Order: sequence, then structure tokens, then C-alpha cells
Amino acid sequence: MQFDKFSNSFGDLLKNALQKKENANRSSNSRFRPKVDLGQRNRDVQVIIGLDFGTSFTKAYCNIQGDIFPIEFEVESSSSYYLPSEVYYDKTGKNLAISAKSNFIRINYFKYNMINDELKSQYDGHSGIAFDELCSAFFLANAIKKLKAAAVQRRPGTNLNFHINMGCPIANEESRFKGIYNRVLNVAYVISNMPNIEMMNLGKIADYYKAYSSKTSPSLRTVPELYAEALWFIEKSSSDAGIYAILDIGGGTVDFATIAINFEKGEKKTYIYSQGAKPLGVEILLKKFYPQDFHDHRDECLEELRKSTIQIPSHSKENPLVDIQHIHGNAFEILFFQGVMDVKDISPRLMQHQFKVNESIPYYTFGGGADLNWYHSIITQHNSFITTAGIPHLQKQRVDTDLPHNRLIVAYQLSQPTLPDIGKYPWEFKKPNKKIYNSEIPSYLLIDD
Repeated sequence: MQFDKFSNSFGDLLKNALQKKENANRSSNSRFRPKVDLGQRNRDVQVIIGLDFGTSFTKAYCNIQGDIFPIEFEVESSSSYYLPSEVYYDKTGKNLAISAKSNFIRINYFKYNMINDELKSQYDGHSGIAFDELCSAFFLANAIKKLKAAAVQRRPGTNLNFHINMGCPIANEESRFKGIYNRVLNVAYVISNMPNIEMMNLGKIADYYKAYSSKTSPSLRTVPELYAEALWFIEKSSSDAGIYAILDIGGGTVDFATIAINFEKGEKKTYIYSQGAKPLGVEILLKKFYPQDFHDHRDECLEELRKSTIQIPSHSKENPLVDIQHIHGNAFEILFFQGVMDVKDISPRLMQHQFKVNESIPYYTFGGGADLNWYHSIITQHNSFITTAGIPHLQKQRVDTDLPHNRLIVAYQLSQPTLPDIGKYPWEFKKPNKKIYNSEIPSYLLIDD
């Protein structure tokens, strides 16, 4: 009974905070995501591929009518759930290869480079199409070909109908990048149906790009990684009413969101309060902090980040930060804690309720950098300051799952047969903070693709 009272009170606070924005959002955010039931379209056997296209590694799950399994790739003569996101380039002949060859240069970070210049390639593209986009399309085409082969091996002699949900950064929805990952996925799928694609000329890939990048298919879609991670968290039976924070620490970016959960008539409702993204991922830090060593001694540099504790000194306009780690640490600190502060700005009573009842804000960390103490030490240091502002301290939570590894969560969630409906377009990416949205439907209010 005591929990019911808390849930009702929390729900009232949420409704009061959300009501102010509801009418304005009703007219301007009217895009709907139809519920997709991939098992009912036709008599063919439906295959759903959850594809987590990462800056450093790519992961995948396959769902064949409820038979859900992770894909193991052949990597250096052994099987692995992690396929390195890399290709090889012959700059003389302008050819790309999916495996190492003599006189070919290893190319990576192309997934991230499509939306940021931090690790931008030095090579030119073709026919006005950026080099990194061509690399991404080529890499994904070969990855998809392997995924389809794995499904065929699992269900030989069956007519398979493939659907792909590919994870992407939230920046995919920004006006300057809008749909770039969709275009690459469209091209990659077409190329994956062609024979002998282990090596291709840039010009040939560019021809496919010009012909197919704008041709959409309901069987191919991109979904922000934060959506999949939040969906896993929300569906946990142990997720109680309250405010939560989610971090996705990838190779290129750190994506962040705050959400509030409430129970209405026994049904779990979720609301997005703020979101943000910064180019502060693991590979960016390695390049910035260890410019001379991160290529040849990557594992040692990564281990240093995993163990390091950073203390950001007091600073001001007159006394700015100088150390490169302090500068990047401050940028991460602003991303994380501004998102938390947004909740209080939008609904002070809601945050006050969290402070008194729950006494902390749990936060969950996903991605390849989830276990790096460099990030967590900044949160710990800042905890002592936010409590004086009436915000409870942030409490790190363990991500427990039955999957072979936590880094497979995105791929697994994207392989599910339905994705929750979204009542309204949840936020404008030009103004990522101080946004709040309401949903009239009994499902998870997160993000549209």
C-alpha cells in the first residue's frame, strides 16, 4: 500500500509537469511509429537481424521466429561476437577489401567519422560521396552477407525474408546528418545481395550509393542505440518508479538520457526528460590523451583509462583548465550533470520527491567504455556538489543480463519482433536539453527512428 501511494504521487507530479507541454506537442510532433509485427506479413519465414554497428566493433543478433541467437564471426581464425569495424584500402587502385591484403592500409572509425571530424579519414571519396560513407556501406554489405548466411545455415532449405534494425547515434536525426545511416544501410543491403563483394572499387560502390541511397524499404530501419538500451532497462521487472540516468559510452560518442518511470493502473509508463551526446567516446579519448602511443600500445592506454581517477580542479574564465584530461573531463561533467539538472528545472517537485523518497538517482552505463573508471570518477567527484543543489547523488548500478556479454544488449533488443509505439516525436535535436514530452498510449516514450 505504501508503494502504491508513492507511485500515485509520482504519477501526479509527472502529469502536472507534462501537461504544460502536451497541447503544443500535439500539433508539432505528430509522427507515429506503427507497431511492426514481423511474424505476420506473409508465409515466408521472417528473420529479424539486430545490428549494432559500432565505431570499434560490430555485434549482431538473429531472430528466426523466436529462435534468437547471437552471431559469432570468424575473426583471426577464431569465433567472436565482436567483428572489428574495419576495412582495407588500396589507395593506388582505389579498392576496398574486407580482409587484410598486401599493400592495403587498414581503415577504421568510418562509422563515427560520418558525423564527426575528430577522427576524419585523410582519403578522398568518389563522385562527391565521402570516403567514410563508402567504407561504411562496403563494410556493412559484407557484414550483412555474413549474417544472412548464418541465418540460412540455421534454417537450411527455408525461404527467408530478412528485416534489419540497425543501431545508430542519435545524431542521425540532426538536420545536418539526417538519415545518413539510413542511406548507408540501404546501399549496403543491395550490395550484400551481389556476388564476390569481398573486394570492390570505390567507383563501383559510389555507383550503388547514387542509385540506392535514397530508396527506402520498410524492412530496413535505423534505431538509436539509446532506445535499445533504455528498452532493456525499462523492461526489467525490478525497475521501480523514479528518475534514472542512462549512459552509452561508445567508441566515438557518449550518449546520455534521463528518464522517469511511473506505474499507472499497474502499467509501466516512461518519460524522457533530457538527452545529449558529445564526442567523448573511448577512441576519442585515446587519441587525445595518448597521441603517440594509442596506435601501437592501445591495450595499455585503455587499461590506464580503465583504472584512472580524474579530479577536475576548480576553474573559471580567468583561471581556465589547461590539462587535456581536465578539459575533456569537464565536457563530460557538463553533459551528464546538465541533463540531470534539466529534470529539476522542468519539475522541481519531481526532483524533490526523488530526493526525499529514493535518496539517489540510479545510473546505468552501456557500451565498450562502460567499465572505464575515468568516466565514473568524474560522476563521483561531482556528487558532493549536486546534493547541495537539492539533487540526490548519482548511484552506479550494475547491468545484469543473461546474454553472453553486456555489450550485446543493443543487438539483442533490436532483434525483437516489435518495437514499442511512440505517440509523438520525442524531441528536437537542435535543442537537446530542457525538453519534456507526453504520450497518450500505454507504452514506452523514448525515441523514434
